[in-house]
Amino acid sequence: KMKPKAFIFISLVFLPFFVGGNSIMTGQTTEANISDSTIILKEVMDQYWRFLLEESNHSIYLRQKQGLEIKNLPRLTEKKADADIRKMSSWLKKLKNIKPAEISRDEELSFYILQWEMENQIKAHDFFWLNIPIAIYSSPIPSVNQIFSEFRFEEKFHLRQYLDLLNQYPDFIEDILNLLKLQFQKK
Repeated sequence: KMKPKAFIFISLVFLPFFVGGNSIMTGQTTEANISDSTIILKEVMDQYWRFLLEESNHSIYLRQKQGLEIKNLPRLTEKKADADIRKMSSWLKKLKNIKPAEISRDEELSFYILQWEMENQIKAHDFFWLNIPIAIYSSPIPSVNQIFSEFRFEEKFHLRQYLDLLNQYPDFIEDILNLLKLQFQKK
């Protein structure tokens, strides 16, 4: 399951955009009064949200909560973590171009929270090997198993989706085993 802090973060970052605090999202603006900073912020937030829903190791939890189809199981490899951090770094560079004076207060709060989250993700990457994928509080195994136990077979193509996910399960478990072996070797 997703940690409560991460869920709170996601809610805080995107809340202004979903409740109408952002003029771009509500359509109450014209091209003439949209600042470059607002455009950059919206682009980065959209990219980050897509990343959270589709590529992050928390995507299963988020997709379950949003009622979205789950297409892939998480990959718990250093290679995947490195790729995720490269994305975060590129988005953080884009955020550096934002001038807080050019954005609304709601956007400014979202900007600072998003910047803080990305900086923390990048710093945490140095401790990738300290993640314990079998600890009760951080393991993705219960969320993955919940996908299979709650899967609904409402149409014919659902069987194919289920089998596709099931075919990914050995790689998912192998990722966990490899991570544990490497942690043991590094101790």
